Amino acid sequence: MQSVEVLKRDRVFQGFASMDDVTVEYTGLHGAKRGPITRLSVERGDAVGVLVFNRDSEQFLFVRQLRVPLIRHDEPWIVEVAAGGIEKGETPEEAAIREVEEEIGYQAKKLEYLGEMYGSPGGLSEKLTLYYAEVEAKDRTGEGGGVDDHEDVEIVPMTVKQAFEAVDRFELKDAKTLITLLRVRSRFAA
Repeated sequence: MQSVEVLKRDRVFQGFASMDDVTVEYTGLHGAKRGPITRLSVERGDAVGVLVFNRDSEQFLFVRQLRVPLIRHDEPWIVEVAAGGIEKGETPEEAAIREVEEEIGYQAKKLEYLGEMYGSPGGLSEKLTLYYAEVEAKDRTGEGGGVDDHEDVEIVPMTVKQAFEAVDRFELKDAKTLITLLRVRSRFAA
């Protein structure tokens, strides 16, 4: 049986994301004791992503905002689903509803659970819970765009055809966005 024992966990950096230095021993795939090994783990907490479809306009509502790590790839402004961290005391569903309202300006009254994913499990502990939501004009609560000076969110509407063509051409590069679109693709097939 595979098992993992954490021998040591030290917080080596605390900020927007934190980093832990973790040393483990484990029982490997064939029963042999392995380790100790030390790895760095980026700790951000868990998050949600919500693919929003506006039934009135028959468009997906995505967002575009600055993503500092992507400056290195010369793509710091990418299109993605509404997303954000789960705050202390919040359920994933509550976080999803809050993020849609803050970023897109709609109240998502009904969420459909699509699944959970790890974006980069070799170094990032964050688990993303993914949802699909449909909204219409009566659900509009504000302009969206984020809630503070650190958020500068542009709402990016896309028709169903445009969104799936962008998937096929790999123009949408955010993993949570690709996964949510692929999870609902069959219901939009003509």
